[in-house]
Amino acid sequence: MEHFDRAIELDSDHSAAAFAGKGWLLLKGKERLIFSKQQDLDYKESAVRVFNRALEILSDEMAVLTSIQTLLQQRCSNINTALSKQLIQKVNILGTYCNSLENVVTVVRKSQRLIQ
Repeated sequence: MEHFDRAIELDSDHSAAAFAGKGWLLLKGKERLIFSKQQDLDYKESAVRVFNRALEILSDEMAVLTSIQTLLQQRCSNINTALSKQLIQKVNILGTYCNSLENVVTVVRKSQRLIQ
């Protein structure tokens, strides 16, 4: 956890992976405390907040990449440049990652409703 916290401290606006990793640790680490008297009952909500922060950062990055791609298309008549292909691929990868994190948030929210 301390490594994720350090990465977030160094650059909180570009550390989506650190926020996502921290969210997973919050979920996984707290599960081990189920039989402990020290269990933090709010650990799922904390994980959701951290995952949502990761999603915000990734959404911003995807918007920037889309803007770069639009500017590139305006300047180059050939849209099949290596850079354009890389931008498309990165947007697709980030989109898949965002979908994965959104699914995690949905599952955690559903599990909270079952308990309450």
